[in-house]
Amino acid sequence: MKNVISIVLLLCMAHQTYAQQDQNQLKREQQKLEKRISNTKKLLNKVKNNSQASLNEIRLIENQIRSREALVNLFDNQVRTAEMKIVQKKNGDQALAYQTHSTQAAVPQDVFVCLQTPR
Repeated sequence: MKNVISIVLLLCMAHQTYAQQDQNQLKREQQKLEKRISNTKKLLNKVKNNSQASLNEIRLIENQIRSREALVNLFDNQVRTAEMKIVQKKNGDQALAYQTHSTQAAVPQDVFVCLQTPR
C-alpha cells in the first residue's frame, strides 16, 4: 500500500511539474502572440499614416495641376488679346492705305505735282 501511495504521489508530482511546464510554455506563447498583435497594430497605424500622407500629397498635386491649367489659360488669353491687336493694327493700316490711295486718286495730278515741288 505504501508503494501505491508513493506511486500516486509521484504521478501527482510529475503531473503537476508537467502542468507547470505546460503552463509556462503557454504563457510564453501568449506573450509572443500579444507581441505579434502589438507589432501588427503598429504596422497598421504606420500604413494608415502613410496612406493619409499619400492622399494629402495627391490633393496637393491636384491643386498644383489646377493652378498650372489656370496659368496656361491666362497665357492663352494673353496670346489671343495680342493676336486681336495685331489684326486690328493690320486692318487699321490697310484702311489708312486705302484712304491715302483714294485721296491721291481724287486730287488732280497737277495739284499733286505742285504740292511736291519745293518753293
